[in-house]
Amino acid sequence: MIRRHGFFLHASSDFKNIGKTEGNCDKDGNIDQANDKPYYTGKTRHSNYTLTVGAIHHIYKSLRIFEVIGYGRSATA
Repeated sequence: MIRRHGFFLHASSDFKNIGKTEGNCDKDGNIDQANDKPYYTGKTRHSNYTLTVGAIHHIYKSLRIFEVIGYGRSATA
């Protein structure tokens, strides 16, 4: 609910961390002495987050203008 002008902040995340997706592997495909072969199993992992902030201007009855800027990232490994 706004009067004439307002603002908003929106954040969204799945709270997952897929970790580093770069590294060196040994001859068996394990990365950095871990027993995880991320690119050979067929399994994938995802991580998403977004952050938006903006202003709202109530112009006339049901007419409103939104000004928004944001950042988001989606990672897959």
